[in-house]
Amino acid sequence: VGVYFMFFASAAVNNCSAVKGGNVCDINQDQSDKDATWSVGPGVQNLITNSGWKDLGVPFRAPTFAYNGAVPVTRFYRKDITGHNLVRQTDPLYKTYKADPAHYLDEGVLFYAWPDGREPGTVPIYSADRKPLWFYKVFTDNKNVHNQYLNAADKSWQDGGILFWAYPANWYPPINSAPTAKN
Repeated sequence: VGVYFMFFASAAVNNCSAVKGGNVCDINQDQSDKDATWSVGPGVQNLITNSGWKDLGVPFRAPTFAYNGAVPVTRFYRKDITGHNLVRQTDPLYKTYKADPAHYLDEGVLFYAWPDGREPGTVPIYSADRKPLWFYKVFTDNKNVHNQYLNAADKSWQDGGILFWAYPANWYPPINSAPTAKN
């Protein structure tokens, strides 16, 4: 029992769930006054602890491999404005960023997501983009939270639309059955 508990405790650090072929993990999100970033694992927590960033929680869950046709989502860092962005490798913007290494640092594939709702159990992931800092984005699987940003009193947020589809933040694969949302 002790060995099982230790394994479970260490596996829970990134809050990943095993699925056939790999893992589906929490995508953690945080923000400073000028940037937001995302991680699978401790990257976000390090910024919260060491740099005073605000923890925005887990906006969604996503596979860390090409699960059932999911496509790679890469995190880019824009050097001149110190901002981060997530881009599906199938989006035209991905090629623009890759072609300009003087301004954009490719931080690699962070997770995989779907361009539409073809995967059962997935939901649209909405983006709210803060003006004029276009790289300052907040992602959510909740349309009401998205609308709260867009309706903020300072009117500094713009609708970034649906960027991809992923599992909702409360999704966990049931044992011996098809993936569904956790109730």
